[in-house]
Order: sequence, then structure tokens, then C-alpha cells
Amino acid sequence: MGSRKIFLNITRNSSNWSPVQRALLTKQNMVSQNIYTAYQDYLPKVIENGLSDKKFEGLPEIKDRLRKISDYNIIGGKQLRGLLALFSYETLMKPQVLSDEMWAEIFKLAWAVEMVQACLLISDDVDDEAETRRGQKCWHLLPDVGVFVINDVSMMRSFIHEILRQSFRGRPQYPALINLFNETFLNTSMGQHLDFMFNYRKDPAAFTEENYRKMSIYKTSHYTFRFPILLALIHSQKGDKKSYEYVDDICDEIGINLQMQNDFMDCFIDEDSMGKTGTDIPTGKLCWPVVEALKKFNPAQLKEFKTCYGNPEPSHVERVRNLYLELGLPQIYREQEQARYDMILKKISNLPPGAVPYPEVFLKALDLVYNKTQVIQYN
Repeated sequence: MGSRKIFLNITRNSSNWSPVQRALLTKQNMVSQNIYTAYQDYLPKVIENGLSDKKFEGLPEIKDRLRKISDYNIIGGKQLRGLLALFSYETLMKPQVLSDEMWAEIFKLAWAVEMVQACLLISDDVDDEAETRRGQKCWHLLPDVGVFVINDVSMMRSFIHEILRQSFRGRPQYPALINLFNETFLNTSMGQHLDFMFNYRKDPAAFTEENYRKMSIYKTSHYTFRFPILLALIHSQKGDKKSYEYVDDICDEIGINLQMQNDFMDCFIDEDSMGKTGTDIPTGKLCWPVVEALKKFNPAQLKEFKTCYGNPEPSHVERVRNLYLELGLPQIYREQEQARYDMILKKISNLPPGAVPYPEVFLKALDLVYNKTQVIQYN
């Protein structure tokens, strides 16, 4: 980064925190400590119970592979999507006291959400040609993975449905649960296709606000916020058609904010703070800085941008960053983020009395975005 140092602070005294410590701060604020501990302890049970079916008899290699995929790609993650499912469920069920059996069911669903996240991140890292994720080498770069990554993702996705079948088959919620998981995979895959398509074409004319919004909703909003909240609605058998409309409307906007934030951090936050390599500039992605910069470049800057963007040469990557700084993108980002934050708060405050999900569910989802970067400093 040259003389330009970038620091990520979550609280006043956290400038030296690792990504794991920052994630832990957010996780501890999601649910009560006893529920959080029980949830963490439940993952091995979910895996082992899922592998106990007779179809896995005589296949120790498959069992070991599924355990390894789970251990490497789930443990150590922020787990915010699974925890949002827990929070939403607990909020929807109040004031009822939840039994251990009820918590066990939602634990299974929350870990299934994290397995979906693992599948999507593995695929995304391949698409982005990423090297690190959560401070460790990406799954597809491990010596015993390589081309096996395609089948690993396919096997993990099928294993998720096996867990759902074993746990919820015959229950009234089962068809809706299966439909939601399938819909989430489809929506996110469509978002990933849009992301990859715009990246492949590398056509600045296609880097528009409309395309960015569409890509962000399908790629990020649906599986990060809509999915865990609707999962809690379905399992708790709460809500109605209007509830789905509230979820779609508000979660779409929160997801766009998260995608904007991820794009901004990919460009301006160093790898040690991110826990992964920034890839948007060297691979030529459709991302928030590009959309904003293309509105403001003068002819000379635009010519230089077209020469450098999507080129992995370090000098080209650094030049694009400097162009962004010349345009004042960090300040523009802060202003847009605040404006969008205020807009989402207004949507939540305008929910009618008695609306389901309750406003605190959406406020918690919004809080997940703003726990990540409360203060960003540039020197």
C-alpha cells in the first residue's frame, strides 16, 4: 500500500484485533452466552448424525471428506447468518420458553445455513481466483483438492439436504424448508453468474447502478439476510404473505449495503485486516468503487483506468486505487453508507404495529453490517 496505511477499527481500542477477534465480538452480541455455547457444541452432532444413515456405511472416505470440508470451511467463520437465524427464531417465539428440543431443531437449521455459506464461498473463491479466505489458504488450493472442488461443493450441498431430510421429513414445515434452501441456492447462483458474467466481459458500459443493484440483491441479500430470517419464520410457523414482502423489501437494501461495504474493504483494507486477498481490481469486477468512479472520471482518468483495471500487475492495481483516492471515494462511500443506513432505518420504523418479523429482527440484521467497520481511518 506504499505510504498509505489503512487500519480497520471496530471499537476505540481494537485497532490491532485480528479478523477472528472482530468476528467474535459480533458473534457474542447475537444471542445469550448459554445459547451461543450450546450452538457451537452442536455442529459435530449435526455432522455425525447426518453421516449415521446407512447410505454412508462402508464409505469411510466419504465420511472423512465431508468432515474435512465442514471443519475447514465452517469452523472459524463469522457464522453471522446462522446466528441471525437463531436470533430471529428466539425473537419470533417470545415470550414462549423454548425447550432443548426446539433449540436443537433450530441449531440444525442454523448450521445448515452455515453449510450453504461454505458451499457458496468455496465456489466464489474459485470464480475470483482468490488465494486466502479467513486468513488461510482457499479450499481449492489445498494439495488434495484442486479439481475435486467441484464435486466437494456438490457433495456438501447434497449433504445439507440429507440433514434436512433426516431431521424434518414428515413435519408440516418440511416442504417450505426444502423450497427455501433450493430457492436460496438458485438465487445466489444467479447472482454469482451475473458477477462472473460482468467480470468476464470487462465492459465499463455494463458497470451501472442498475446492474450492480441487481447483482448485489441476488448474490448477497438473499442468502445473507432473507434466507436466515425466512427460515425462522417457516420453522416457527409465524407470519403471512405481508411478512415475506417486508423481508424482501428491507433485506434487499441491507444486502446492498453489505455488498458495498465488502467492495470498499476489498479495495482499501489490507489483507491482514480482511483475512483474505483483495481481488476486485486485478480481476476487473463490477463493484461499488467502479460504479461510482465511472460517473466521475475525466477523459484522461478514464483512459488510464481502462488500461489498468483488470490487470493483476501490482503497479496497475495501485494506480487504480490512486485514481479512486483522487476522486475522493472514501468520503463518498461514508456519505452514501450513512444515507442508505438512514433510509433502511426509516423503512424499519415505518413497519405497521404488530408486523412480523418484528422490527428488532431487521435492526439486528442491519447491526451485523455496521459491527464490521464502525471507524475507517486513512493516513
